[in-house]
Amino acid sequence: MFYVDAHQDLAYSALAFGRDYRRSVHETRTREVNTSVADVTGTCTLGFPEMRRSGIGLIFATLFTLPVEHQKKGELAYHSVDGAHAQALAQLDIYNRWVDADEHLHFVTSKSDLARVIELRGDPKRERRDIGLVLLMENAEPILEPDEADEWWNRGVRIIGPAWARNRYTGSSREGESLKSLGEALLDRMQRSGFVLDLTHMSDSAASASLARYSGPIVVTHANARRFVGGTRMISDEVLHGVVSGGGILGLMPANWALGKPDSAGERRGEVTADSVADAVLRLRRYLGSGAVGLGSDWDGGFGREQLPGEFDSIGDIGVIAEALLKRGAADEFVESFMGGNWLRFIENVLPYSS
Repeated sequence: MFYVDAHQDLAYSALAFGRDYRRSVHETRTREVNTSVADVTGTCTLGFPEMRRSGIGLIFATLFTLPVEHQKKGELAYHSVDGAHAQALAQLDIYNRWVDADEHLHFVTSKSDLARVIELRGDPKRERRDIGLVLLMENAEPILEPDEADEWWNRGVRIIGPAWARNRYTGSSREGESLKSLGEALLDRMQRSGFVLDLTHMSDSAASASLARYSGPIVVTHANARRFVGGTRMISDEVLHGVVSGGGILGLMPANWALGKPDSAGERRGEVTADSVADAVLRLRRYLGSGAVGLGSDWDGGFGREQLPGEFDSIGDIGVIAEALLKRGAADEFVESFMGGNWLRFIENVLPYSS
């Protein structure tokens, strides 16, 4: 097994809530008993031990920063561009410390890095399964000016999603507005450097303008198709076809609200099942093609176990999706592609040969 999860906000949760994902999910939950953390961000679903057990070998690990105007009680947010910059650097430091302390955890910034992770995972003598981290900046506000994108490349970032909310660079799915002149300059700088562009959270007009301007690789790491689940947070037909026609991938979120079941939380979450996820995957396959769909969980990204289908307790259960797809008659090849193969092919193609 080699599964790929194209979106996890690990360092933000570590910085904001003190979660150390080197611990198991059970240990984190135990530590959070009688605290307010789960009330703010939901019951923890992630831990490297469970990821290793489930077969996850590659994660798009984010540097996520939250603007204060969208801050909820208990969340960490920035008040200025300098604050966003400082918080992103603090999250990068967390990843650096985790990788330095764990020989089974690796940054993936090049083709050779990815090949090394794959090789190590195939070594039966390794004590634990190795995991690679591809750094994804979600919200470009920490980039002080477009030319500073090069510095983030040198720090290991390989994917940038300009939006989470509206900022200096772009409008968002939350507030609207289009790509701004500073955003055009950022895209030009990103393209010269070799970044992957993530259109998640961008407004329709901003995403369309980006598709017209950006000739580098483009993806949507964590969303669903709007034709199946309504709302501006999901991705329009026009944008999805632009992404797929350029060889990009949509990462599906196996969360109840992203499956069109926003009221199925808490005690009612069992009303959504692994079959609901399989239905969504198979619809996207018919719509976009077998090679254009992957996994982008965003678990622990502002919601927890309460918003997951009933069979899922933690990331250790992510293989239940594969089982549900196989029961629905999906071919082994497609299941392997959705669970990791498509993202592996994509990221291997777009990474530089060496760091």
